Amino acid sequence: MEDFQKRLLMEQSELKDKCDKLFAFINSDAANEVSPIHLDLLESQASAMVTYLHILTIRIKLLSAVDDADKEEAESQSEQEEE
Repeated sequence: MEDFQKRLLMEQSELKDKCDKLFAFINSDAANEVSPIHLDLLESQASAMVTYLHILTIRIKLLSAVDDADKEEAESQSEQEEE
């Protein structure tokens, strides 16, 4: 796994944690103490974070699929060279 793929996985994990915490706050009684405009902005921020998380997840899956295809191709070439 490449370094940038590891960074993507770390970023995904950290973002998931931040999303969970933000949604927990938005749905808590403490959110009632925030002005309505701030609450609206927090909800917009949460939505953007979820979109970003979804994009990261897709990128990670695509990179994993490419890695798997590369491994299969290398194995196939190795088998052909042995013949």
